[in-house]
Amino acid sequence: MKKLLLLVAILGIIVQSQAQSIASKEVPASVKKVYLKKHPRATAVQWRKDGNNFESSFTENGEQKSATFDKQGALINDEESIVIAALPAATTAYINQKYNGNKIKKASRTIRNDGVINYKAEVAGLNLLFDVHGKFLKTVKN
Repeated sequence: MKKLLLLVAILGIIVQSQAQSIASKEVPASVKKVYLKKHPRATAVQWRKDGNNFESSFTENGEQKSATFDKQGALINDEESIVIAALPAATTAYINQKYNGNKIKKASRTIRNDGVINYKAEVAGLNLLFDVHGKFLKTVKN
């Protein structure tokens, strides 16, 4: 019985630590101000809180995008969906070699606040992160 209670408590902590959808009114004004300045034409905006950060998912100019901010409103990164063919050639070569037979389901480009560009490809249920030249960096959580 003690083991079961411990397991339930651990699962509760894990669920609490995951990103959670929040209402727009729960987003700090400092975050909204920067967001609206950067993405004034965004529609279908949805907010999530992930730790101390706030992530918006939205549509802008017909493209699916997201932006992540810290609680003071500083932009951490912008991410946009891209067509798979827009991935660097080295990215697709790596995926073909390491994940033979698995297709890329989604692709995106991330621009960090320091200007660094990365690419993400969803393959076999994993998100693979690559640098601007297509060099594999790491696997990131969904």
